[in-house]
Amino acid sequence: MAVRRITAEVAGAVSEVVVVLGQAVAAEDTVVFIECMKMQLPVVSPWAGTVRAIHVEPGALVEEGQVIVDLEA
Repeated sequence: MAVRRITAEVAGAVSEVVVVLGQAVAAEDTVVFIECMKMQLPVVSPWAGTVRAIHVEPGALVEEGQVIVDLEA
């Protein structure tokens, strides 16, 4: 199975991690919310798969392009 990496589309602070390890997600499911310029922006999975790693936690600062979740598809 292939591991696919979901990255942050914007820089900001992680406000909420919606998924847990081992959780199945569908394409377009929200995995994390990032606060950027006082807005809560969802990060959605472009693929269906199972969460294999979560690289962020609430309060963490992320940069654009930073890996936040690994999915096994």
